[in-house]
Amino acid sequence: FTGVWNRPIRTSVQFRDTCDQVVEVRPGPLGWLEKLRAAYRLAGNSHRPEVVVCGVDEHSLSLGLLVGRKAKIPVFCFVEDPPFTDRYTGSIGFRAKVEKRLRTCLVRYLLDRCTGIFCFIEKEVLREFNLRKSQIYQMMNSPSPLAREWAQRQSKSMDGDYVVGFVGALTPAQGLDTLLEICSEARRRIPHLKLRLIGPLDPEYKREYQITVKRLGFDSVVELTGWLPYFKMLEKLKDCAVGVY
Repeated sequence: FTGVWNRPIRTSVQFRDTCDQVVEVRPGPLGWLEKLRAAYRLAGNSHRPEVVVCGVDEHSLSLGLLVGRKAKIPVFCFVEDPPFTDRYTGSIGFRAKVEKRLRTCLVRYLLDRCTGIFCFIEKEVLREFNLRKSQIYQMMNSPSPLAREWAQRQSKSMDGDYVVGFVGALTPAQGLDTLLEICSEARRRIPHLKLRLIGPLDPEYKREYQITVKRLGFDSVVELTGWLPYFKMLEKLKDCAVGVY
């Protein structure tokens, strides 16, 4: 597996415990060369890997394809965010447009040389690459078996408040500001509608969130639980009439 990890502060994360080996390198061209050297060494070992999996960025793809060719093994790409996420949002200048076009051509060339692409979001995000060779496998996320079994055991009553539940990171990028505005409109038809937000509130968004809640008069409408363990999160969803993704 090859990927880019941009977080400057690395805390203990779950995937590290399941890896036989993790190679962390410096950012930039020197780091890429260090990673290439480490991956080539791994590809030449007597116990060679059976497959390479890459993120959808030109650094990981180029490294993965080079190693895949050396080891003569298939190379797959996974997509869980659109390529170039947030890099070219809004209006961009001439230089950025040229850069995006060049990078799109490069990523298209690399993607079409992968054995397959696992797409965990709508595959339409790859439309601009006009891929002709690589097979795209739509791998949409689904509810966990634990959540499904739990829901089947519950009895739901619609008496009292009509609660809308939201689970996730509480940021504008996840659509929270839009959800607040929608609930404001919905309360004109459902006066007893309330909103339950389950997840961590982005510190950089906290001030804006508080202003929006006050402007909408939502002090007694929104319940903010913070992060919850999995089963406590399910318990909080029990009384919700609808869940928003």
